[in-house]
Amino acid sequence: MTDYNQQFLDWLEKVHRLDVQTVNDLPGDLVEEFTKLLLLADIPFRETYGDSPEGVADLLHMLLREEEFYNQNGEPLHIVSIETGRVFISPVNGLHAHPILFAEDDRNRCFAFQICDHRGPNVSRMAAIFDDLHDSCRKEGMQPEAFPELYMIYFSDCDLIGEGKPIGRIEFPQVTRTPEEWSEAGCDPDEPEPVMAKLHLIHCDVTQMTLQ
Repeated sequence: MTDYNQQFLDWLEKVHRLDVQTVNDLPGDLVEEFTKLLLLADIPFRETYGDSPEGVADLLHMLLREEEFYNQNGEPLHIVSIETGRVFISPVNGLHAHPILFAEDDRNRCFAFQICDHRGPNVSRMAAIFDDLHDSCRKEGMQPEAFPELYMIYFSDCDLIGEGKPIGRIEFPQVTRTPEEWSEAGCDPDEPEPVMAKLHLIHCDVTQMTLQ
């Protein structure tokens, strides 16, 4: 079986050789090069995973908890769609987001893959994906309980969460905007607001990961 994960990490080998915890540890003349490499990592990522449901599933097997990857019968998840050029626009504030890959599985879950630097995930882009996805669900007449779960998966060169682990997670509480906030954004305040509990943030420190 093709080792998709190793293909991607092989491309990042030049970054790994720098052997630093954060970009701030680099000599000044290497900061620009390092940042460029990290930002350009979305290109081989698309080429490695973009046309392979098996490759995305292989990656998610490592990133997700066992109970998330397998169902009660022990059946692994199956990726049913992959998009590499989808643009998300928040109906709340018009912010845009362009994830590297956006995939959906057979269990009503979506996965947005992105690259970030030492500053961490761009919160506004994260919100744009979340808002756009759930706004589309509302327009299709779906009830909030049927909205898909959204996994934001970020790859960077350092431990952004500070747990000392290659994979860190943040689970969000059930938080909603007020009807006034929704109305001020030009949206119908009577429409159900997306539930933040359906959002999961997974961070991957590629300098610590061994993908097999």
